[in-house]
Amino acid sequence: MKFNLLFVLVHFFSCSQSYVKSYTDLESAFTDWYFKFHPVKSTQYGLDAYNSSFQRLNNNSRDEYMADIQRFLIELSQIDETKLPPIQNVNYNVLTKFLALQVFLLQSERKYEWDVSLYPKMIYDGIVGLVDLDYLSMNARTDALQGRLEQSITVLDDAYENLKFYSEFHQHEALKIMDA
Repeated sequence: MKFNLLFVLVHFFSCSQSYVKSYTDLESAFTDWYFKFHPVKSTQYGLDAYNSSFQRLNNNSRDEYMADIQRFLIELSQIDETKLPPIQNVNYNVLTKFLALQVFLLQSERKYEWDVSLYPKMIYDGIVGLVDLDYLSMNARTDALQGRLEQSITVLDDAYENLKFYSEFHQHEALKIMDA
């Protein structure tokens, strides 16, 4: 009898730990994925791997981004959040809400189709973010800036491909950003 009780307790504890491990692995994979698709943000957080690039908003990149979000949502749905410790449970809920928001932004809001200020703001934030870095040497900053300037044409290509219409307000905002 004691052996059976001990076996049940060990099994329960190991199952509980597997949920935690599954979630932490998923959270780590999400963080890596997020910074890959948001290079300007990764630069702000001190990750240098993507200093020379911008987020792509062309059709293929958006489709890949959406497919990745759907995969993360499927993986999250397979984890029983009630068995996670409080901190991971909060992180689970934040991640779930964030992914749902990304689905809404891509499928419903579609800012990339009408906000003409989005593209110059991406370029501006990417360049200013590199200029303001303290931890990179001047040579590393110059190389990253050169890479971002070379990649800025892809942002403008994405704008040309995506913009269907725009408002006067967003056009005015874009001009203010370009004048800055």
